[in-house]
Amino acid sequence: MPKNHNNHPHIRVIGPSSHIPKDSIALAVEWLRNKGATVSLADQIYKQDRQSAGSVQERLDALHAAFADPSIDAIVTSCGGNHAIHLLPYIDYDLIRSNPKPLFGFSDITVLLNAIYTHTNIPTFHGPTMTQIQKPLPDDELAQFWNCLNVACAPIEWPSITVINKGSASGTLIGGNLSVFQAMIGTPHLPPQNKSPYILFFEDVGDELSRYDRMLAHMRQSGWLENASALLFGDFHSTDNLARVPFGRSMDEIIRENTAGLGIPIATECPFGHRGHLWTLPIGMNSNIEVKENSLTLSPN
Repeated sequence: MPKNHNNHPHIRVIGPSSHIPKDSIALAVEWLRNKGATVSLADQIYKQDRQSAGSVQERLDALHAAFADPSIDAIVTSCGGNHAIHLLPYIDYDLIRSNPKPLFGFSDITVLLNAIYTHTNIPTFHGPTMTQIQKPLPDDELAQFWNCLNVACAPIEWPSITVINKGSASGTLIGGNLSVFQAMIGTPHLPPQNKSPYILFFEDVGDELSRYDRMLAHMRQSGWLENASALLFGDFHSTDNLARVPFGRSMDEIIRENTAGLGIPIATECPFGHRGHLWTLPIGMNSNIEVKENSLTLSPN
């Protein structure tokens, strides 16, 4: 858990994935400073190696420096994008384990959040990047992010969701972007399926419905969905390839088909993802969940 910084944390911004233009997060920096934070930016976030924010080594050095610096209380990533998975074999997990601090991000940052939890047992936070703060997110979601950064993640109540299966469950939260998480299966950077009962959560954007179906089918057949204690699905922006015969299944149908018979709490249309809502969820933290008729309560322990 993050320590209490009396609401005056020193936040380091790093860019493990894609490049951002200069001044593209100026309003996000201002918002954090207005909240009382000190904000420092890693030089590499404005570097550009094709789409990436610098080379693998430059991005890795920025990650290590942020964890090693004792003056830094929390790390917020600049944006998602692509290419963060190439950092995983070279991360100094012993360094991170010896200097625990919360890391925030989502989308492509899913690889770092889950890998760091897997190798260090330190919770990470699927939540706003600087570009999401910049947009901005709704006030209650920004307030919840700030609370997670400073004190603790309080229980979350979502009153308007779609429920497939009602029920209560406990487990360790893991997940993030579906396509990114699914690409980690078979690597040493996800925890063993039998390490803990897991509450899995997923969102995604910009892919074809048929590919989401394939990802979920792979996760079902590889045992990840079968071993989950609950499943949460957020926002899925999807398209069909107009050059081919339409896939003919909605995202709701895809989820229901790939989770049929699991007999665990399952909720969809939860307010996290790329398009307007992004509640902060603590990866690696034991949590209790209660899914009712059309609402959900999630309580991190």
